[in-house]
Amino acid sequence: MISTDTQQPATSVRADLDPRPSPGRGKRMTWPGRAGSPRDFLRPHIVFLYICFLYIAFPSNHFNADGLHYNLIAYLSTVRPSALFRDHSVPAHFLWHLMSLGLLRVFRPASPEQSLYILRAANIALALGSIFVFMRLVRSLAGESTAAWATIALAFSHACLREFLSVEVYSLSALMLMILMWYVHEATLAGTSTPRTGQALAMGMLTGLAVAAHIANLLLVVPVAVVLCAGGVRKGLRPAGVYALSVASMLGAMILGMSALASSEPTAALRSLFGYWSARNVYLSTDLPGNLQVALRTTLESVLGRFGPWMLVPIAAYGIFAARHWRLLRGRVWLLFLASWIAVFGALVSQWDPSNLEHKVALIPMVLLLVVSIHALTRDRLPRAFRTGAIVLAGVLILVGIVEGILPYTDAHTDPLYRLSEEIHEQSQAPEVLLVGLVSERRGNAVVLSSMTFFDQRVLLMSPTDPGYDERIAQRARDGGDILLMVDGHPRRQLPPVGRLR
Repeated sequence: MISTDTQQPATSVRADLDPRPSPGRGKRMTWPGRAGSPRDFLRPHIVFLYICFLYIAFPSNHFNADGLHYNLIAYLSTVRPSALFRDHSVPAHFLWHLMSLGLLRVFRPASPEQSLYILRAANIALALGSIFVFMRLVRSLAGESTAAWATIALAFSHACLREFLSVEVYSLSALMLMILMWYVHEATLAGTSTPRTGQALAMGMLTGLAVAAHIANLLLVVPVAVVLCAGGVRKGLRPAGVYALSVASMLGAMILGMSALASSEPTAALRSLFGYWSARNVYLSTDLPGNLQVALRTTLESVLGRFGPWMLVPIAAYGIFAARHWRLLRGRVWLLFLASWIAVFGALVSQWDPSNLEHKVALIPMVLLLVVSIHALTRDRLPRAFRTGAIVLAGVLILVGIVEGILPYTDAHTDPLYRLSEEIHEQSQAPEVLLVGLVSERRGNAVVLSSMTFFDQRVLLMSPTDPGYDERIAQRARDGGDILLMVDGHPRRQLPPVGRLR
């Protein structure tokens, strides 16, 4: 149970992290009422079943350029495995691409469209797995009612609905993060102030898997170091060293595996692993305050979509409440772990591509875990208005999530990429089409991927600014290949500009 004695040593980890109330103390976090009462239908496991039904019944038929890109890589790799290692995006989430390749080799889809739907089903299954682990962790932290509320908040948040119901890499990353969170929580419940060497080894391996799922998870070394050194730097030195070696070994194995499969040098695989840093001029700017403002807006939108700014009200209210009871919270290793992860990852996404909602997917469950952990320690002092507000917020999340995060994306014909692909196919049914004037071949490939995915038609992109443009247009015309030109935002059968017309 949680003790509210402010003199309790911070090293009493079980009292810190096992907040289940003892008989006769305060209000129980179990559901009141007789068996078979309406409240039984709101137990966390039942809530999870509702979420499963919605996720399976209403998958997204909108696929962003990245998702279509990953699908095409996996589909081509089933025939030519080397295709997997020619793409710059693969090292950043290597585990996802290996999983997708293995999955498609088992099911053998007949077309890119079939492979897209297979990967969408796998992505939803991974998302539900991460939500389930999250639900179980919250239940062990703060009881059933809080677990039901937090599970709803996670599953119906705008960013999670966008990424979990389509094809993306964030479901697998979220699952790896949740498994690590679960293990850290259980390790700190062992009754010692410093995790043992074996536990540090396991944390390192789980961190390595999380990094293989998404390179940004490398930041996990900071909060795990906080846990390992919580009982003192000298005590934590050995487990920290074991943890560092474990993470390094996992990364080394991943780099060697990438280089072996791609028939390249390990140094090349290492450079490709951090290849996204070379795009810092695109994703990173020197406008720190402006980036922070954009990141705050998109973080709020990641929870409640266009109604995101209203989230400032409950956030500010709960922040003030938590600050008033800081004595109950200080020295708690689990809270320090969560807070340090939120701080380092939040600092990254506040400056690196701050307008991107995708990056906020990893923040949402961590912030929720921090909120429910604080709630577990302070719930006896929680005003009734806060409890009512939490119920209202859960209802709003469900309503907004279904109306704006699920239903609008069930029809493929409302997807701009699908519509553009359809227009290209209406203009030409050739297996390969050259589209001029949409985007340079060196930038972006959304139309290539969506066209090939939905209509089994390869679309090449070219811009008049591309090197050798005139010669390549002339050669294609001589070969009799189909050429389309973007006119007023639509593909048309018109001769593209050449020579001085550029």
